[in-house]
Amino acid sequence: MIVNNLITSYPTWTLILCPLIGLAYALLLYFREKKSAEYHRFLRYGLFSLRFAAVAFLVFLLLGPLIRNLESQIEPPIVVIASDNSSSLILGADSTRFRESYPDALNKLISDLGEQYEIATYSFGQDVSEGLAHTYDQPVTDLSELFQSIKNRYANRNLGAIVLASDGIYNRGSNPRYATGGLGAPVYTIALGDTVVKRDAKIAEVALNRIAFLGNQFPIEVELNATRLAGKNMTFLVDKDGVELSRETIQIESDDFTKTLRILLDAKKPGRQQYNLRIIPIDGEAILANNTRTVFIDVIDSRQKVLILANSPHPDIQALHSAIASNENYQVDVRLNSDFGGDLGQYNLVILHQIPSNSGATEQIRTALLQSAIPTFAVVGSQTAYPLLQRFGLGVDLFSTKNTFNDVSGYVNTSFSAFRLDDDFAAFVKDAPPLQTPFGEWKVANSSEVIIRQAVGSIRTEAPLLLINRMGERKTAVLLGEGIWRWRLYDFATEGNHQRFDQFIGSLVQYLSLKADQRPFRLQHADRFMETERVVFTAELYNQAFEAVNDGEVNIIFTDGDGKAYPFTFSRTDNAYRLDAGILPVGSYTYHAKVNRGGELFEDRGRFSIEPFALEAGNLTANHNLLYTISANTGGSMYYTDQLVDLSSTLLNDRPLKPVSYSTEVLSSVLNLRWPFVLLLLLLSVEWFLRKRSGSY
Repeated sequence: MIVNNLITSYPTWTLILCPLIGLAYALLLYFREKKSAEYHRFLRYGLFSLRFAAVAFLVFLLLGPLIRNLESQIEPPIVVIASDNSSSLILGADSTRFRESYPDALNKLISDLGEQYEIATYSFGQDVSEGLAHTYDQPVTDLSELFQSIKNRYANRNLGAIVLASDGIYNRGSNPRYATGGLGAPVYTIALGDTVVKRDAKIAEVALNRIAFLGNQFPIEVELNATRLAGKNMTFLVDKDGVELSRETIQIESDDFTKTLRILLDAKKPGRQQYNLRIIPIDGEAILANNTRTVFIDVIDSRQKVLILANSPHPDIQALHSAIASNENYQVDVRLNSDFGGDLGQYNLVILHQIPSNSGATEQIRTALLQSAIPTFAVVGSQTAYPLLQRFGLGVDLFSTKNTFNDVSGYVNTSFSAFRLDDDFAAFVKDAPPLQTPFGEWKVANSSEVIIRQAVGSIRTEAPLLLINRMGERKTAVLLGEGIWRWRLYDFATEGNHQRFDQFIGSLVQYLSLKADQRPFRLQHADRFMETERVVFTAELYNQAFEAVNDGEVNIIFTDGDGKAYPFTFSRTDNAYRLDAGILPVGSYTYHAKVNRGGELFEDRGRFSIEPFALEAGNLTANHNLLYTISANTGGSMYYTDQLVDLSSTLLNDRPLKPVSYSTEVLSSVLNLRWPFVLLLLLLSVEWFLRKRSGSY
């Protein structure tokens, strides 16, 4: 610590006041008072000097003097050593030899560098953790996250070098060669793993629809790869619960072979089903971990049933049928009103095309829809009996004295929020062919919300073209025009597909057919978790006024496919519940949750799955070129595990890292020190003693 100078909180010229005030006070005390003339001359001048010094020093302290200090610190260079802890390091190599030799060599490097530098060690894979771990159980490798973590931890520090030990394989995050910018230190890489392409057969990709319907067939597409196994046969199996469902034998025609298989399986049992995909090991195959894959399929025992009930044949009916049926979750029936004698109650949604009409019986339909609160979507056209619309409780009514029609376009209501409509759909509606809409005055109920409004030419009006309405538990929608089939054709003409039209109709149908969850106790969770994810559930409990409460204890039991139970208790949040069950083994699970409130028991049941995360086994050929590039771009070098002595010599001798000196200016008040008060007390005490000794006051 170096003291530079003394400063005060006041201007420098105020220091002159200190001796002046001290001199004036001492003169008045010892040269103006008569009694002071009795002192001996030398005593008088001595007392004068003591009082002058005490008062001047006291005034100086009142100015708040500060001591300016310069503190210097020397920070030694920091060397960050980060070691790959992912499973790819031991899946394809001689894991026993690697586990025995590599940790000792790395510890020797740390010991050598630690004599001169500050060492910080980290392990990385899925995430970054302090210290060195040699468990090699991380299911993914994210090198870009490692570099970002180092930047965050060592910003404005004397980071001298980074030693990265890895096989260069990454399967999450951005390309690490672009993530080294801003490190401010060279990266020295230690090349692990084996770059030799091994004899291997693997399941490279699996594509499937996660939902299938009971009694139907569903496809699974599998991409199989084989390297350096030309001339051999590869057998691929699919089994479930130990029962073989499919077997394919393929001849491997080259050393870099790829084959895509499409397997059709039967959905025979409802619920979440687990299927095992595997390749029977081939003689000479070096890696077996990537020969298997587990997938889960949700088999649904019923679809949402939609009825299109029409007054007469019309192109709109086919357009709506095709759009809804494109989603496998829906089963669509089309019937004419004159031929239909079924039960409307078996359907989740009824679409009325130009019903009510003047040419068919509609009273029975109206009564059934209103009594059962079945969601209804009505399409109004030239055959509609407008005076009867209001009786169907659709939230809209037409007052018209003429049987005429307008060609109107549409524009999306930007304030509509019941479901999402993107800008692309808004542009599509604006440019789509016009619909034929009855001429008249439309009256919209307060409970209705307009989705699309009418536009006549370039003039936008407030009249509705498509709206939804909700009264109690019943939801309805009304399209006030016919000819929507032109919209679907226009979509195909401009985009080559019907995606925009089908997606919009699907969103509308989903909104109408989805029933609100009125259960007093309910759980929310993801249907599937990866084996690297924590299983998190939330729960809600409501009283009779449907107010959220959490005054009961929620218990849950997870049960895996082997019957093993995992009991948990939810923790309370502000007005709900939350459970973090941590990491669970791969498999299919059911759960049973209970809560007792006021003597009443509430329960909820369901299922979820933990799916394997086999990214590390997908590619086991080390990428040393990437490591070399990272080192070259940052001013470092690449070394192999038998060259760690050379790496130590480079950092200690050839390219020694330099410490950094930091200087900090520190201001401290003189009033915080002890010696000024000791000095002041000493001056006043000596003066008092001399005055008393001379017999004065």
